[in-house]
Amino acid sequence: MGGSGNDTYVVTSKGGKMEIIEMAGNGADKLVFKDLNRSDIEASRDSDNNMVLSWDSSPGEITINDAGADLEQFVFADGTVLQPDDFAIV
Repeated sequence: MGGSGNDTYVVTSKGGKMEIIEMAGNGADKLVFKDLNRSDIEASRDSDNNMVLSWDSSPGEITINDAGADLEQFVFADGTVLQPDDFAIV
């Protein structure tokens, strides 16, 4: 669970299943994928409007509350940086 400051979540492909509950605030919060690129990730939403990011390599999955709106950056291993609205949600 993140607080109101600058939170950084670091994830690897072997991370398994996890949940991020980020609180709205003034911080610059980011999710860093150490060994995954955008092309490795499938983005969807669950029935509670949470963003679900999954990958097949181990497999792994991250559920982020509030459709990921309170995370400002998603940083991938190849240096690509996205914001929540950059994901094509299926």
